[in-house]
Amino acid sequence: MEAQREDVNGLLAHLAKELEIGDDEPYEIASTVASMMYEEFKRNGIKEQIDMAISFAQISLRYEHHKPEITNRLLSNLGALLGSRYERTREIIDLEEAIQVARQAVASTPEDHSNLASYLNNLGNWLGSRYERTRDMTDLEEAIQIARQAVASTPKDHSDLAGPLNNLGNWLESRYEQTGDMTDLEEAIQVARRAIASIPEDHSNLATCLNSLGNRLGSRYKRTGDMTDLEEAI
Repeated sequence: MEAQREDVNGLLAHLAKELEIGDDEPYEIASTVASMMYEEFKRNGIKEQIDMAISFAQISLRYEHHKPEITNRLLSNLGALLGSRYERTREIIDLEEAIQVARQAVASTPEDHSNLASYLNNLGNWLGSRYERTRDMTDLEEAIQIARQAVASTPKDHSDLAGPLNNLGNWLESRYEQTGDMTDLEEAIQVARRAIASIPEDHSNLATCLNSLGNRLGSRYKRTGDMTDLEEAI
């Protein structure tokens, strides 16, 4: 085991030099390499690159540093990589592990920490993805609950508030589609309006939020026949 640790340390030191990574801490070097490999994966779509990124993200978590904030960040990074590989391969084991590490990050992050909303958002997304795969309503219910927490943990004037709001609206809309409960559709419309109101006109997420509102107004029109909804959706 000690020999393996020395081999890994040697590899990380070599990579830090070759890639001109300024960090000295092995966990930061491993995390940086993981990020670099992920960027390559996004450009090229080569599966071996995301596999390598996950391996280095896992290595980054092997080092003890007694800094929970760093551990939570590394866990969140690993979860994002696992989620990306799941989206590529549809291997449910990656999604299960992404949920597991996201839970760890949320559980060990203080309620007043600025990163909590992001960690909650990630967990909600992976739970929602598992619901879409399995149709297990337990996952959808938890995704809605977690999305509410993410919204509550984000300052009302924060530039990223639209993201958690849009996710909450998506999961509420999904539950409406399953149960037909108009309460969920009404709240999904309300949440979409809040998301739109929270971002400037030149924000990259505005089109997504407007599209979500239009779709939900269209759904309410189909249910109620109210022409006001149809006119606004158009």
